[in-house]
Amino acid sequence: MILILSHQGSEQGTDPVVEWLLAAGADFRKLSSQELASPACHWNINVERGDIELDGRSLRDEVRVVWYRRFQAPAPTLPGLGGRHAGQLRAEVRRETATLAQYLFEVLREKVWLPGQQARLLADNKLQLLYLARQCGLRVPASKVTNTRSAATQFYLAHGGEVVSKPLDFCGYYVEDEAAYTAYTVRFDAEKLRALPVRFFPLLLQEAIRPRYELRVFYLDGDCYATAILGNYQAAPAGFADVKLLFHNQQTHMVPYHLPAELRQRLVAFMQQAGLNTGSIDLIRAENGEYVFLEVNPVGQYLEPSNRCHFQVEEKIARWLIHHDQPHSHA
Repeated sequence: MILILSHQGSEQGTDPVVEWLLAAGADFRKLSSQELASPACHWNINVERGDIELDGRSLRDEVRVVWYRRFQAPAPTLPGLGGRHAGQLRAEVRRETATLAQYLFEVLREKVWLPGQQARLLADNKLQLLYLARQCGLRVPASKVTNTRSAATQFYLAHGGEVVSKPLDFCGYYVEDEAAYTAYTVRFDAEKLRALPVRFFPLLLQEAIRPRYELRVFYLDGDCYATAILGNYQAAPAGFADVKLLFHNQQTHMVPYHLPAELRQRLVAFMQQAGLNTGSIDLIRAENGEYVFLEVNPVGQYLEPSNRCHFQVEEKIARWLIHHDQPHSHA
């Protein structure tokens, strides 16, 4: 059985793969973190044999492959969590749900994971991945994490004011009414520098790389599906530093891209060193011709480049899962 750990509702990277699994008649079950705390979910933990029985099926005995896809969403709000202790009670529910999830991961530890279970711990640390990418021969931007204005000023001047700032972690979405908001990479200009207090919450700064174009590379178990994002970077709005803001511009085009053999080899080596069998890799082709590694997201979105370039990545993921759900795949 294929176990998909994902959001309870719609998720743009998961649902197209589910459609291919349905079309192929695959044996799979989708499970969300919300379901772990939902009275409607029929599951039982058998501590004596180290197992979780879900809808009467043993996960330990029947699951062969696990697809981890944005599983750790906020725990559900259960009825009766009102009053002056509501905040503490919600925190208790989150901790209880996290404990259940940790046990689920332990029960499934020896299964085939996409991405690898242990690799997710490393992949959650953008700084460690930048270091590892450099060790694998990839060019990475000069980076600085600081909590003082003096150090930020020094870095800013050292790079001639060509600096960006970005979150240390992969940022989620903030939903308000019918709109969704998220944090983007932004130019770190002199005005932002002057606005900093003497000390502040740690901030990630990087040298700004002037792009010819950007690349999105979806990696799946040794295969690379590369997309070049061709846009009018010179006409971008002031403060622009994130190509995602150009995705829906009529002047932005996504085309299939042939990676140079040496770059592809280094990307494969990097992913193998990181223990990642999948991920969405962000690169810049700089004005001077260099390829610069920015980051990799093990559960990054891939659907738009796949659709525009006719890669059919969602079908390839489904076939990968089905292949590893066969007994012979573990031989």
